[in-house]
Amino acid sequence: MKKNFVLVLLTGLFFANSSFAQISYNMESWFSLLGFTFPNGWVASNPLTNNTTVVKDSINKFQGSYSARIETKVLSSNPLSAYFPDTSGFLLSGTLNLITFKVVQGFPYTTRSSSFGLMTKYTPVGTDQAFVYVALMKRNAQGTGTRDTIGSGRATISPSTAFQPSIITIDYASFGYPPSTLPDSAYILISSSKKSGGSAGSTLWVDALQWDPPANLGVADTKAAEVLQFSPQPSSGIFRIQNTQTGNCRLVITDASGKTSEIFNLQSGENVIDSKLPNGLYIGSIYDQEGQLQSRGKLLITR
Repeated sequence: MKKNFVLVLLTGLFFANSSFAQISYNMESWFSLLGFTFPNGWVASNPLTNNTTVVKDSINKFQGSYSARIETKVLSSNPLSAYFPDTSGFLLSGTLNLITFKVVQGFPYTTRSSSFGLMTKYTPVGTDQAFVYVALMKRNAQGTGTRDTIGSGRATISPSTAFQPSIITIDYASFGYPPSTLPDSAYILISSSKKSGGSAGSTLWVDALQWDPPANLGVADTKAAEVLQFSPQPSSGIFRIQNTQTGNCRLVITDASGKTSEIFNLQSGENVIDSKLPNGLYIGSIYDQEGQLQSRGKLLITR
């Protein structure tokens, strides 16, 4: 049975025995700390290093008024260099202890979820790679004052010029706890760069985080988007869509898990698409040249 007495990932910061932070999943509620702003329940390197790596973005967002933009930077002052790289950008669930400059990681969570989802938009520099790590934990039964990880999941984020769904499957089997074991807390780390060797300038936007997301994550709660009509429906793989936008637009087709399956460049007006996808239910989304969602709908392929 695997034990996780000290949670060490990108930051290596200690999991403290104090109250948890209440977390904001939709990136709508923010607070100020030492002249920097954070979404509620999250911290970043901002007050620790005097580098603004996480900001509230009202332009690039999936829904609501804001998303969180995470940018990798070379931290000109990094007193905690032993815990996270000098070149990094991350958003970490928890609160900052201003006396010890340690992070109280995590927040209360008592559901044995099977997955975690969020909407992401990513512009890497070079071969950099963003990732999201999620862990579900339970207080150690031996009275050590620490917490054991009972399940976790990790996903890398694909580059995209528009918000795309990312789904993380939670693995419980590797930790050896009985299926009846429930967590008492959770931990989320979102990084705009890989764990080491990150590139300054890599930028990741995140929005609409949720546990056990529906298969059509990214379709719900998009009231501003028009309904995209596919013809014929169902389709044998060749179908027509109407693009009412001008400029460079794209059709992004994702499968039921949220993974991008195909991308097509669109002209204004009617477009005939020849898809190579196998039978199944898909989500098609049209994004304009600014990366904003314009229309979205379901596509059923039966060959």
